[in-house]
Amino acid sequence: MPAIATAGAKRGASGAGTCAGAYVVAKDAASLAKASTAVLCLVNAERTSRGLPGIRASAKLAGVARGHSEDMVANRAVSHIGSAGSVQDRVTQSGYRWRAVAETLTWGASRRSMPLRLVASFMQSSMHRSILLDPIYRDLGVGLAAGMPAGSAAGTSATLTLVFARS
Repeated sequence: MPAIATAGAKRGASGAGTCAGAYVVAKDAASLAKASTAVLCLVNAERTSRGLPGIRASAKLAGVARGHSEDMVANRAVSHIGSAGSVQDRVTQSGYRWRAVAETLTWGASRRSMPLRLVASFMQSSMHRSILLDPIYRDLGVGLAAGMPAGSAAGTSATLTLVFARS
């Protein structure tokens, strides 16, 4: 099972069958993009299956999330504090004006790097599931990077950062 971590702050059902790319093992830029789209779809499937509103993709938050995943892989470190600071720092620096923000992290190798498995790892943790299903969040940045921040993996691996926010 991949490792997972979360951070958050507040200020002031599987959809694999309907989510294209849910089983993609990301190996290059095109497959990373397809897998990222699948992650958003899977998160929304979990939310809407429980009567919650879907969450919108945010380009600003995606840049924050992708940058953090790439930073963790490059520095071989798992942390909510990266080279550009905390999730709150990074989101603020992006120009996104937030009232609530949270971040979840996971990674996997081989089949465990598929979007379906990465989102499932979040849903198996009560803390992460509560963030994914929190109706306060309206915007999501999906940041998928090739490689792992810790351990060693033979073959393909991926690191996923999700940045949830509400303006």
